[in-house]
Amino acid sequence: MKKIGLRVTIKDINGNPLLNSSEFDFIFGIGTTGLAPLEYLIEGKCQGDEVQIRVENRDITHIFGHIPPPFSIESIKIDTPFIISIEILSVSTPEDREVIRALADIANCGEHCCCT
Repeated sequence: MKKIGLRVTIKDINGNPLLNSSEFDFIFGIGTTGLAPLEYLIEGKCQGDEVQIRVENRDITHIFGHIPPPFSIESIKIDTPFIISIEILSVSTPEDREVIRALADIANCGEHCCCT
């Protein structure tokens, strides 16, 4: 199990940032339904690697799956396709308490959660 630190930037098709970058950590691979599409995108990547995916607004929830996005999905009001740029900031072994907390967060996921 790994703790992954990411920087996520929403960009237009030309690579210009549309929102400020957001950084967050999550525990890789603990989703109850398997890996989220975001996890597949970064699987096998190392610190410093960057991946980009072209998406439409309706795809954001699917891309993040059980991983809470580092921004408000409602704040993205873009009618045209855009780029989600994901930079791997860190890859480390999580502390036991971090894993337990992440599992508890998933278990407590309600109907308004990102994973429904």
